[in-house]
Amino acid sequence: ARLTLSRYLDTIAASAAVREEVFAWWTISGNGDPAKVSVSELFASCGHEDGHLAVSLNKLGHTIKQGAGTLVERMIGHSGAKLRMAARVASVHQYGSGAVVVTDTAGKELRARAVAVCVPLNVIQTISFAPSLSARKLSAARIGHGGRALKVLIKVRGVAAGTLSTGGGHGLQWLFAERETAEGESIIVAFGLADGSFDPADRHQVNEQLMRHFPQATLVAWDWHDWVGDPSARGTWVALPAASPWIADLDVWQSEDRIAFATSDFAPEHAGWFEGAIIAGEAAARTLAMRLKKSL
Repeated sequence: ARLTLSRYLDTIAASAAVREEVFAWWTISGNGDPAKVSVSELFASCGHEDGHLAVSLNKLGHTIKQGAGTLVERMIGHSGAKLRMAARVASVHQYGSGAVVVTDTAGKELRARAVAVCVPLNVIQTISFAPSLSARKLSAARIGHGGRALKVLIKVRGVAAGTLSTGGGHGLQWLFAERETAEGESIIVAFGLADGSFDPADRHQVNEQLMRHFPQATLVAWDWHDWVGDPSARGTWVALPAASPWIADLDVWQSEDRIAFATSDFAPEHAGWFEGAIIAGEAAARTLAMRLKKSL
């Protein structure tokens, strides 16, 4: 776990061709600086397909009908919870009286008997906790993980759905035409690393990368989101630093009194995946329910 991807490839004397292919798949597995992120991120992805350097493209083709937003809306509606948008949390304070007070950056307060903190690992350090979190949590939050993937959705003409292209060593390195639209165009999901070699906001650069992989393609439109720069994310999915792989250990992120922690970044299973977020949320809910039941 303390071996970086770059160090591992040096150790096995990987050829230039092997490195280029590994780095392409790294954009959807390790998704961080190969000189800093643990090679275990690559091995974990290989484990999905019996040790092969691949993930099932059929699995990647699965999606939530009508979108993840619809699922979230239905979950909130079913629970009866109130959703407050644009309310960035500044602090979480536990009081001896049994109350937990959450204060946003505008100074508005919410009081509850318990709180589930469901922000990404890289965001936890932006929230002030009182009493202070454990020393291990604080250290893990300061170190943070190295997830730095770029994901670009590209609508094109001239590329058949189901086509995969990998390699290049820079820019967009993994492109998969995952589905065809009703108009006969294809949607390509493309990955690279936010290492400064490519600007996904620049149409010329997007088209240049597209042509490198699919010379016959015509760029129709594209979209992306800067998850690394987003203050609510500060990175993409979890990518453990080889020097500190312990930062996502479950024993580090155990609940503290009436505060539980839940994120895909340190989920009990499927860390880094959508399923991991659900599993972590369920675990936190059970923990708080039991804690509240004992306090009655």
